[in-house]
Amino acid sequence: MAITSPTDFLHFDLKGIVNSSVPKEFGTDGYTIDIKTMNASGVLLETISAMSFFLQKGGDFTLSGTATITQGDGVTGANIANGQTMNIFLGSPMTGPTEKTLTFTGSNTAAYSFTGLTAGEYFMFTDPTITLTQAVGGAADFEGLMMPEPIRLSANTVKNLTIKRQDAGIGTAVTIKLTGDFSTNSAADDVDIFANSPSGYRMKTAGDVGSVTNSTVATLYLPDGRWNVGMGPAMPKGPMAGPPSMPDWMPPMPVGVEISGATVKENSGTANDGIIVFNIATQQKQNLYGKVVDGTGAGIADTEVYGFNPNGGFGGANTKTDTNGVFTLKITNTGNFKVGAHKPGLPAGSELTVDVRADGVYYNDSKVTTSTQFQLKLKKPSYTISGSVLNADSKAMA
Repeated sequence: MAITSPTDFLHFDLKGIVNSSVPKEFGTDGYTIDIKTMNASGVLLETISAMSFFLQKGGDFTLSGTATITQGDGVTGANIANGQTMNIFLGSPMTGPTEKTLTFTGSNTAAYSFTGLTAGEYFMFTDPTITLTQAVGGAADFEGLMMPEPIRLSANTVKNLTIKRQDAGIGTAVTIKLTGDFSTNSAADDVDIFANSPSGYRMKTAGDVGSVTNSTVATLYLPDGRWNVGMGPAMPKGPMAGPPSMPDWMPPMPVGVEISGATVKENSGTANDGIIVFNIATQQKQNLYGKVVDGTGAGIADTEVYGFNPNGGFGGANTKTDTNGVFTLKITNTGNFKVGAHKPGLPAGSELTVDVRADGVYYNDSKVTTSTQFQLKLKKPSYTISGSVLNADSKAMA
């Protein structure tokens, strides 16, 4: 691991851990992990104990089934190539998310099994779009579980899935084209193309879009009904992933469409031809440079900063402060914006109005730069609340 500075924030994702065979459930001390930090010479600097975590005793039930991959008609096999994989996720308030990887071995079916489950409520889901390679025809996109499916488990349960190819068999084609520079810090961004309605959700990710003009990036197949079609920065993958970072561009307003058979009606004011163009080429991109401070002028780290147009419309912005309380808020529309800050545990501060112009961001008619930072103040109360958290045996919990 690289050498870090004293103020660095470290995040670890650990896989392949085998749980202890001895459960320690809520109401006990639970388990803890020691984390040791060292300097460049390997000398121990400090030992940190993580918060307690708890292992629930495994249950006696199994949730299993088979995933079958078909063409859009839901019947004809999709001829999936040997070795292709997909993931199924199972979530529960009792256990958190867990996942299984299914491997197709030269057929259109693959089995899964979640074992050691206790009775209760679970939710099964997959990625919205699953890309698999066919033995003939190459890679193709398939429709995952659009919404988490609830499962009440009280015995061994079998749930089989049919995963359909995204083609004319599942709905009418709506083509998405993009125009503009979809890059952040000169690096091409991945974008998500999505559609939602009361009956479901569709999503595809286009990689490394960058600067494009009238470029077709995705085709969504939508069944009859009313849909909102939109786009935005690609969401990180995985059941525990957080939101994406703020890009250098702002997603445009979604477009409402109504599907009826082969007919596509759009509310965008353009031709009802089943082609939707999202254009950000004319966006005015400005940065608001600022700092969130307390009553003494000291910076407040890890604070949410947001900006919005008080007259409504699309184009709000948000970011977080760094370890010194400094932030850069990216705004892509001109006009007056309300800007504020929020940090859990602190009283809300006042929202201030800035004027976003074509040549920069102004506060009190003065242009804001990196050397004349815009300041937001949050008041830190002089009082604190202290105490102890005890388990059912009146023992302190970390």
